[in-house]
Amino acid sequence: MSIQLNGINCFYGAHQALFDITLDCPEGETLVLLGPSGAGKSSLLRVLNLLEMPRSGTLTIAGNHFDFTKTPSDKAIRELRQNVGMVFQQYNLWPHLTVVQNLIEAPCRVLGLTKDQALARAEKLLERLRLKPYSDRYPLHLSGGQQQRVAIARALMMEPQVLLFDEPTAALDPEITAQIVSIIHELAETNITQVIVTHEVEVARKTASRVIYMENGHIVEHGDAGCFAHPQTEASYPPFESMDANNKIVGFDVDLANALCKEIDASCTFTNQAFDSLIPSLKFRRFDAVMAGMDITPEREKQVLFTTPYYDNSALFVGQQGKYTSVDQLKGKKVGVQNGTTHQKFIMDKHPEITTVPYDSYQNAKLDLQNGRIDAVFGDTAVVTEWLKANPKLAPVGDKVTDKDYFGTGLGIAVRQGNTELQQKFNTALEKVKKDGTYETIYNKWFQK
Repeated sequence: MSIQLNGINCFYGAHQALFDITLDCPEGETLVLLGPSGAGKSSLLRVLNLLEMPRSGTLTIAGNHFDFTKTPSDKAIRELRQNVGMVFQQYNLWPHLTVVQNLIEAPCRVLGLTKDQALARAEKLLERLRLKPYSDRYPLHLSGGQQQRVAIARALMMEPQVLLFDEPTAALDPEITAQIVSIIHELAETNITQVIVTHEVEVARKTASRVIYMENGHIVEHGDAGCFAHPQTEASYPPFESMDANNKIVGFDVDLANALCKEIDASCTFTNQAFDSLIPSLKFRRFDAVMAGMDITPEREKQVLFTTPYYDNSALFVGQQGKYTSVDQLKGKKVGVQNGTTHQKFIMDKHPEITTVPYDSYQNAKLDLQNGRIDAVFGDTAVVTEWLKANPKLAPVGDKVTDKDYFGTGLGIAVRQGNTELQQKFNTALEKVKKDGTYETIYNKWFQK
């Protein structure tokens, strides 16, 4: 069953743990909640089973709906928990009961199954989760991985529509972690909806169909697993990045990054990445730094550390030659922007009279502009200036835009919060390549053609 939360606020006394949480998880998805300790992941998970009671908002889960302006009845909570299973981080097995007794206790007491019915159901799950040899053992005589599988089996005994996992692989060795991941995959094939809290990025990559990243009780980023782990967007941002004839990423950023990595004695590899997933992927430790024509803005500085600017930035509207000469003439017109960029935000905030058309790639926006499907494109001056050099049918619309609130103080290299050592290494290297002429050589190669 699907899960919807809207405007959920949760408190521990005077401390607010969750702030206006709104999300939608379709039926059959595996949603992973990522984030640092104290981000609110476990609090959000416990709200889904009403182990924590929000002060406001609404929750729809497994066919149950709750409006927290009213306190849910005990009956409603019991009905919810019959359909929403939970696997706790500490397993929470009854120590005085054997494995099979742990499995049949709740179905007999809550669902009203006979002992024979419950045993038949338990037999199938013990076989499925490779636990049959341990059915008569007590939890104390099981390994951590075995206890975790028993906890999963016990939750499945209730045949829930939604299954919640709180750090299911915490403190488990790699081999046992792989077994738990395999079980989660098997469950996903049964169309059960799963929500998993984890701090392990590898577990998230291997299990998630959807990902949410949380910080300080807020949802900071969200998207499907492909957005975070398997981006397919081309590097099409010349002269900063582009693909050459051999499908190799080349450009100003690439050459400068190689020069900087040489100075700090680091290996430098490059990967295609959707722009709007760069910061989340940096947080998820897919890589150590981002150098992708990224403006240094106050909003981004709340999430990552930036080096000193390596390129002074501005933006420019470009349209068909002779058609538009000022931005005012673009009122009601279609203007292409790269999705997730400050250019998109600038137009939406400052020029709501303009219709923005988002693109994954500026190259696609340029093609639509040339074919007349859109009226203009708004992007980095250096990028669109390259278009003007190559295509005399295109022309600037108005003057350069240098609003520092949106385009910041220039382009910077982003590193994770707290990684001041790497930030300083890049700053020192950048200063050196500017002094010894390396920067000028690279700049002239890409901008002085």
